[in-house]
Amino acid sequence: MPASFQTFCRVVCLPLLCAVGWASAFAVAAEPASVRPDAATISSVSASSEEKPITIGLVDTFSPDFYLNTFVPTFEHLMRVFGEDRIRIVELPLDLTAEDLKAAKLSFVVTSAAAYASFIDSAGTHQIATRVPKSSKDVAHTVASLFVTSPESGIQKVADAKNGTVAISRRRSFDGWLIAQGELAKQGLDPDDHFSDVVETKYGIPDVVSLVRSGLADVGVLATCEYEAMLRDGLLREGDLRILDEKTDPEVRPDACRRSTDRYPDVVFASLPNASSETANRVAVALLSMPNERMNFRWTIANDFMPTLELLKTLRIGPFERPVRWTPELVWETYRTEIILFLCFCAAVLFHVLTLNVLVRRRTAELKEAFVTNVKLLHERNESRRRLLALERSNIVSQLSNMFAHEIKQPIMNIACYAAALKMLLERQGALSEQTEMLLKKLSGEVERSSAIVEHVRSYAKNRPRENVPCDLGEIVDATLRDLHDPRVTAPKERPACPILADPFEIQFVVTNFIKNALSAVAGVTNPEVTVSLLRDESSCTVEVCDNGPKLSDEAFEALGKVASSSKPDGLGFGLAIAVALAERNGGHLVFERRTPTGLLAALVLPLRAEGEKE
Repeated sequence: MPASFQTFCRVVCLPLLCAVGWASAFAVAAEPASVRPDAATISSVSASSEEKPITIGLVDTFSPDFYLNTFVPTFEHLMRVFGEDRIRIVELPLDLTAEDLKAAKLSFVVTSAAAYASFIDSAGTHQIATRVPKSSKDVAHTVASLFVTSPESGIQKVADAKNGTVAISRRRSFDGWLIAQGELAKQGLDPDDHFSDVVETKYGIPDVVSLVRSGLADVGVLATCEYEAMLRDGLLREGDLRILDEKTDPEVRPDACRRSTDRYPDVVFASLPNASSETANRVAVALLSMPNERMNFRWTIANDFMPTLELLKTLRIGPFERPVRWTPELVWETYRTEIILFLCFCAAVLFHVLTLNVLVRRRTAELKEAFVTNVKLLHERNESRRRLLALERSNIVSQLSNMFAHEIKQPIMNIACYAAALKMLLERQGALSEQTEMLLKKLSGEVERSSAIVEHVRSYAKNRPRENVPCDLGEIVDATLRDLHDPRVTAPKERPACPILADPFEIQFVVTNFIKNALSAVAGVTNPEVTVSLLRDESSCTVEVCDNGPKLSDEAFEALGKVASSSKPDGLGFGLAIAVALAERNGGHLVFERRTPTGLLAALVLPLRAEGEKE
């Protein structure tokens, strides 16, 4: 789920839900993210009733789906039971401590089973109700984690991914990472050092599945039922991922979500010492009697949190976290490499001072300086020669282009006249079929397109004034894909509106050049992939063309966008250089990135058209 939707749920829904209810929350959905409350801020709505307000804290460790499908209906129900003026909501930070929880002076807190268990002794949390999906048979064994990898990887089990990269949603997510760490420890692996790199998506883009499928992560960790949800929504197909260390239970219903770990309790609604016993009793009754016919979960009582406490003890977090005490042994264990390098450096400096003669050092420095100067001059000479040759080639190609544009115009006009005459002749003879008419129409369209290209080339030769026009970048990309009509090129069906102010012909030239280069790069690849994407942010639009062609050398990558010898048998080496110039003429620029493990990303970035600008 996009990060923007997550921000909407946290920033807009949380504060406004307490004040005017869910309907008014959607009415002000454009409220900026800067108004998001921190751990010490309570909703500004003042209670109109004389009864003491019920302040509920929400620890920010959940997925965006939780906010929409669990948070909203639960607190709407509590508002109906107690009144909107009595319910106040506080969003708590990820790194919440027991002292922070006490300082917030809350009545209740909604958090994961891990956070609830860690605060039982330190902050006095007490279970009121625990969330259980309707698909679960046991409230104490509900959520779990799932290890996945790409089908092409050689990883057969989690232990094989030693020193690899793992993609997760968040480090503090219970079923998104902590449960997975517990499974690593259960297998005798180090939960902190088994993976060399941990990539947090924070529920943004690219997500865990995208990172695994693209090869940017060796292993991914999915939360409870996230794999099944993506299959159901069409975001994933069977076979796109391979599940590692899957656990099966014959006694569990066949439609249960797949998992690689043990199961633990889900979200806990807990009371704090600030809540009176009467209020805690009424809240518990309200949650346990909450209607759930149209929801996929219900609130009930969990009777076993011992596995959760064992998990915290294994991971040494919460009440089992050990304070750091710096001892000589710990310093040596932590900074052993740095200490050895420092001692070696000191020994080398001392040896250098004692053995080298000042005169020898001076003479060596002079020779080194002369050598560097000679190398610099040689490099400058070679660079000047290369630029001169490139300039000569550019002038020759420019003259030939002008000559070609001038000479080809008349044949194109003749083709157009012959096509029109042929159509009139066939109409008179009654032999003009629908298929013939369609072919003649396409022929006329290609003639007009060729004429437009010739006119653009002639305008460059004559230095005619040019003027950018309002257009949509997505429409230009669609037109390019229709002209190329290559099945190896894939593009998303939905794209954002990207209004720009540019020359459509020049932009289409750049995009066409990107796609043709990508198709040429994947010509010898077993499974060629060329993807065209259209992105938009607050100030610009970007067209990205990605391929899985061979890895470029450093020299070839540095030469991108410059006039050079082409690697293609029929290429001149001017395509990307012209594309760079056209992008700059339209106020944009090009970006090139090497993909991992192979392939190239070429992007055209253009500024968005301002509102009212040459409409």
